[in-house]
This record gives sequence, C-alpha cells and structure tokens, in this order.
Amino acid sequence: MSAPKEDYSELAWGLIYGKLSDGERQLALRLTATDPEFLEVLRLELALQKELARLKAAMPEAVKQRVYSSLTGSGSRVLVQEVLRTVLEEALPQMLWPVMKILERSVLASEQL
Repeated sequence: MSAPKEDYSELAWGLIYGKLSDGERQLALRLTATDPEFLEVLRLELALQKELARLKAAMPEAVKQRVYSSLTGSGSRVLVQEVLRTVLEEALPQMLWPVMKILERSVLASEQL
C-alpha cells in the first residue's frame, strides 16, 4: 500500500494534525522513514503550521478596539448623529418657515404678473 505523490501533502497534514486512521498513520510513518520526498513535504507542512500558529496569535486589546470601532462605528458618533437629527427635525422647520413665506410671496407675485 503506497500513497500517490499527489496525496503526500494531505497525508502530511493529517499526520501533523492527528486526523489519520491507523492504516494511514502507519503508511505516513513508513513514508517518513523511507521516502525523502514525503519527508520534505512533511517539513513544509510543519513550517506552514508554525507560521499559521504565529498568525493566529491573539490581537492586542487596543488593536481589537480600534478595528471593532472602525467596523461598527463608535458609540459616540451614533449618539451625535441621533442628537443632531433630533435637533434638526425640531429646529429646521421653525428656521425655514420665514424663508418659505418669502418664496411663497415671490411665486404668487410672479404668477400675478
């Protein structure tokens, strides 16, 4: 029972992460001892595992908060938007009413001409 060369990476990955059946594990261990190509693939998979473990390291708390706030928007920004919308909904009609009166008069005046 020998593994085709294409399956070497899957076999090496399974050996590293302990996902092989007993027969596959025995084959992988035998290939480790006898096949230099499999041994090289196994070394590459181990290097990849170490690199991935380094990349999976926990993010510092300050970086987490900065990323989270940039993705979701800060709470204070949402609060400011809500307050501003409420103020404008209340104040804008009162401020625009005199302007609307002037525009209404000018439209009526131009229609009568």
